[in-house]
Amino acid sequence: MNYSYDLMQAILWNRIDVQSVMDIAVVPIQGGVDAYKSFSDGSSKKFVINPNGYLKNS
Repeated sequence: MNYSYDLMQAILWNRIDVQSVMDIAVVPIQGGVDAYKSFSDGSSKKFVINPNGYLKNS
């Protein structure tokens, strides 16, 4: 808990690239089925579905 405030501030101020640290992939809504299949097959990647295109890297 001692580092949670500092970690939160680093994320909020873009001092840390959360996507690369946590192995996150932002996918468009059309890629949801493939992302789910990959996750279901055992991929360690986390997928964020971006239905409206507002997030980067989709």
